[in-house]
Amino acid sequence: MSAEYTITGTGLAGSTHTVLQILCGAAPSDDLVATYYHADADDTPCERASFDEEWRKERVVQQLEHAFDHPLAPKNGWWPNIPSEVFHGAAYITWEGLWYVDEIGEWSLRAEVYDALRIDLDGQTILVTKNCGAKYIQIGRDLTFQEQKYHSIKIVYYTNNDPFMLSLTVKKPSSDAFVSIPKGMFFHYPAAPFTPTATLHRFTQGESIQPISFRYFAVEASSPQITIDPPLPEGLHLSEGVVEGTPSVFNETTFTVTAKTGETKLTTSFVLSSRSVAPPETIEVVNEKGESVTSVSLSVYQEMAPLRIKHDDTAMVTITPALPEGIEYDQAKDVIQGTPTVTMEATAFTVEAATQGGTKRTVLTLEVPRCAFGSYFYIFGNTGTYDIQIEKDGVVAFEQRDAEAGPHGSVFCIRPDTYSFHLFSHKDHGLYYVVVYREDKTQYFKKSLQAGTWFNTTLEMVPKTKPYLSFNYTTISALVKEQVKQSYEIGGIYGPIFTEPALPEGSEINELDHTITVTFRKRGIFAFSVSTKNDAGTTTVVLHFNVDMCPPDYTLYYGTHDNNGLTDRLNLYLESTGELVVSRTGGSISANGFMLCLLNEAYIAEMVSGAGKDGYDRFFYLRDANEKVVHTFIFVNETYKERVMPVQLFRADDEKRVWKSKRAVAKQWKQAGFNDRKWAASRDYALGTFSEGNTVYLRYRVSLTAEQVLPMVSVEIKANGGFILYVNEGEALRVNLPRGYVTGMAAERVVAMDNWTSFDLNGELFHAGSNLIAVEYHSYDESDQIAFAMQSVQFTSRSRFMSDEGVATGSAHIGSNKPEDAFFGVNDYAYWEDDAFPAWLRFTFPNEQRRFVNRMRIRASKVFVNQPTFFSVVGVHTGVVEKEGKRVAGEIRDTLAVVNDPLFFDGPCDQIDVPLRAQIAYSAIEIVVQGAASASDTVRVNNVRLYTDYHMFCEGDKKWPRAIADSVVYGKCPFLTIGQSTRTCASVENKPVWSDVDQSTCLTRRAGKEEAFIDLGYRLYNCSMKYWKRSVEEALTLVIVREITVKEEDVHFYLSHDCSEEGDLPSVCVQLRLRPHRLASQYVKMQLVLFNANASALFYRKSIADVPEGIQILQSEKIRIHEQWSEKDITLSVVILVLAVMCIVLFTLYCKSATLGREKTRKRLSKKAIPLSRMKETEKEGLLNGSDI
Repeated sequence: MSAEYTITGTGLAGSTHTVLQILCGAAPSDDLVATYYHADADDTPCERASFDEEWRKERVVQQLEHAFDHPLAPKNGWWPNIPSEVFHGAAYITWEGLWYVDEIGEWSLRAEVYDALRIDLDGQTILVTKNCGAKYIQIGRDLTFQEQKYHSIKIVYYTNNDPFMLSLTVKKPSSDAFVSIPKGMFFHYPAAPFTPTATLHRFTQGESIQPISFRYFAVEASSPQITIDPPLPEGLHLSEGVVEGTPSVFNETTFTVTAKTGETKLTTSFVLSSRSVAPPETIEVVNEKGESVTSVSLSVYQEMAPLRIKHDDTAMVTITPALPEGIEYDQAKDVIQGTPTVTMEATAFTVEAATQGGTKRTVLTLEVPRCAFGSYFYIFGNTGTYDIQIEKDGVVAFEQRDAEAGPHGSVFCIRPDTYSFHLFSHKDHGLYYVVVYREDKTQYFKKSLQAGTWFNTTLEMVPKTKPYLSFNYTTISALVKEQVKQSYEIGGIYGPIFTEPALPEGSEINELDHTITVTFRKRGIFAFSVSTKNDAGTTTVVLHFNVDMCPPDYTLYYGTHDNNGLTDRLNLYLESTGELVVSRTGGSISANGFMLCLLNEAYIAEMVSGAGKDGYDRFFYLRDANEKVVHTFIFVNETYKERVMPVQLFRADDEKRVWKSKRAVAKQWKQAGFNDRKWAASRDYALGTFSEGNTVYLRYRVSLTAEQVLPMVSVEIKANGGFILYVNEGEALRVNLPRGYVTGMAAERVVAMDNWTSFDLNGELFHAGSNLIAVEYHSYDESDQIAFAMQSVQFTSRSRFMSDEGVATGSAHIGSNKPEDAFFGVNDYAYWEDDAFPAWLRFTFPNEQRRFVNRMRIRASKVFVNQPTFFSVVGVHTGVVEKEGKRVAGEIRDTLAVVNDPLFFDGPCDQIDVPLRAQIAYSAIEIVVQGAASASDTVRVNNVRLYTDYHMFCEGDKKWPRAIADSVVYGKCPFLTIGQSTRTCASVENKPVWSDVDQSTCLTRRAGKEEAFIDLGYRLYNCSMKYWKRSVEEALTLVIVREITVKEEDVHFYLSHDCSEEGDLPSVCVQLRLRPHRLASQYVKMQLVLFNANASALFYRKSIADVPEGIQILQSEKIRIHEQWSEKDITLSVVILVLAVMCIVLFTLYCKSATLGREKTRKRLSKKAIPLSRMKETEKEGLLNGSDI
């Protein structure tokens, strides 16, 4: 549809009008509108801040185009059907129109270009380069489109008076490869209903033109009659509506074109011209003296004398075939120059000068003679000078003094043999290393040198063994578009690395740092043979690449990292073979992460610590195909190893025993030894309906080996009700049911589990061997279907970082920092701050998943003020609570730890691990702060992180309780000693091991002849074990020596331990033994009584370095004195002991005689007496009635 409207404006001075034409078409027309400008060479956008379209330029051509396949053209070159003068000086070209996106997904656009390019899409620049140095550059951009639609596009290209090139390729979402811009991708809206494909053009005499056709938009034109006025010039003609031919010379002319069909008459115009271009007159190769040259013999590895090419200023010069390696034609200088690096027989090269008017040629013959003995050898070295001698049996084969280092410092041609090689690196300006190459780039050796010394070795020119080539690992997993760099080791005499088949486009083999860099554009499993060879043979290593998929028997995982540990390295070894399968540094991981293909076997993970940030842990995350984190590799400030392996405890179709009878379940149903053979067996998710009531009981059995270490068990549950889940009789999870007694109670719809929902179970409830999982399932309503299933996949670990993802909230804070900074930041100067107590911070796990956490790490900020000293840690999750007699959804809160320590942090950036006594998982962890350092009314929290640790336990016995690893337990001491014996549960090679019983803290009661023991206990209130060991023990010893008549070596503190009460200030309890002279014991006791009455004040009477203030010293046990017994005391004790034994013996004899007397008087029954149980009923009745039986 097309319509014209006349718009008229009238005023006091008269009226004027214009015509507005409105076109409506179903779709835009094919191709972009291309406009070619010629400009002065000094007007370059490369020297400006942005592309400037207002600089001086002449519009030469305007036509429709869609292809962008313009290979490299030399200086003074041109593109087909474009006047060559456009590119003489500077060319500025624009393409404008629409890009139709016909596929949803990720597109890739790539440009290969010399000079400057900019591409705008919908007004936004998506690609730009200002490369005006006559150098090749490749740039690209990935674009994601969510719908099929047209997008406006503008392409701007600039080239100066140098070689130029422009190639655009595209890769659609459905394609694996880049292709040239296809027809039907670019469009434009015409300016009129009838337009030519070229509105402006300048032709060349004698050159066929690109045909000009006419297009119709928003109008119907059936078999139109087309006329052109004035008539086309000689050589051009109109044939079936298309202008074509080979023009003669004519001046710029505007041609009016009329198309008539029926009553419709359409007009348009185009401006054409044609000019004559003269062929080149001169093409000649001359030497530095200006003499014409037709043949030159060159020496390999020696710089040639430059040859200049004389030609017309506007002629394009080409040389065919390609010049030998090392020789180049510098178009800017019109010079052939360089150093040949290969030998070559005499070869004729055609040197051609061309314009659009014709060509002229000359021939240049070049020769690089071969070594008489086969191949040349050369020495590569860094800057410096050296002397070299190569000899055999005292006969010098090659010698050079004061040689200058360089790419080809010394070149020698000698007979292949084994020689003695001597090289002296000059002291003042010597070589640092030397490499010996053969002409074909076979490397013979590379050696570091010491200035001022001789390097002597054997040069074996004929290799006897194949080269050595190896990779750290040969199976590499990679994402599509991920740049993977693989290192290799190579040795012996070896040639350049080559592959079969060729590596993907964009790959690189760097033989200086021995790496291969590969990028794949499509998914799949690929294999490449990587080889090197010498005269003795070829060595090949096959590299296998798994790109976005894994081979059979392998599982696909994805890895990411936290962007902090860029130099941390993860090495993963298959335990069964010791083979390295993955080696990744943080810096080598792209934003999209990396992938791994792992077997269902054990691996050894080596966490190699790099440059950490001030003690912060760093993390690599391992995710499954559903993006769920299944393992965390934790990097600390030291290198360590950990055994990891995938563990799948539960599958959705695992067999479970089901009890849904009307009869009540047995009380022992949660016990492992309970006989459940009468229970129904099922592998189904849906378990039918209730026959009566609303409770069903389920039992699972899962097995763990001792090596399957799990700090928490992550499960996914799908259910149609509420439940209580028990592990080995211990409650691990309760969902949609209130705490306490729930028999017969219906579940409440608080947590929806129609889809798989994640929960964590306390790993300490599981043990090696068989484990019983018991589930008490409650429906929402008796009519509901019974449905329950579990599944899980995770990796074994000893520690797991838990706060990698989540939502941070807090009380009303001050300052610009937010709660997120406290959980996710690593800036020591940043902190979350609040000025009202209680202040709180909460970390909620994603989707309010219940995660099991048993350790919190909190860090002090760099600005060491207002740090938290009194706070509690609370586990929170949404559950069922009683409110006004109804069961409703509400928060369930459990206190997991309370810290009240004014000296909690030592100083800036100090970080403390707070153990959490969690037994179940929570959806959020909350920190409630009640006080800060120095009684400040403001608190600052720098960084908080949450972990789950695997706790190992030493099993207890009759004498020793069960103990957690790295802890000390206390027991009884032998007879005649006081104190307590100790025993340590140690972690040895990741296993809990009891130490031998330590009785060094069991002190004898028997004092020596000249000494006495004074024993008592103290409680130091507001003192932690940290400060007791650091300074308080030594300070208190000195105070006791000062205040009491006792020597320092006679003061002995022992059995110090933390005896703090939750919520109160920290306390240390300790035993004290003084060892004064026996004659002074009573006096010392009196002094001790006086000291204890005012111990705290006496402790601080004089200033003591490094001792915190506010410690209260309280006596916790009464004073006891132990002295050596006298002979009189021993005699009396023996007499008392003998009398006690005699009394016990007499009492025992009396009791026995009394028992024998009662036995004699007891009436004995007749042997014929009939037991009542064996009597008949009639006999029993007779006996009861008194009859004789």
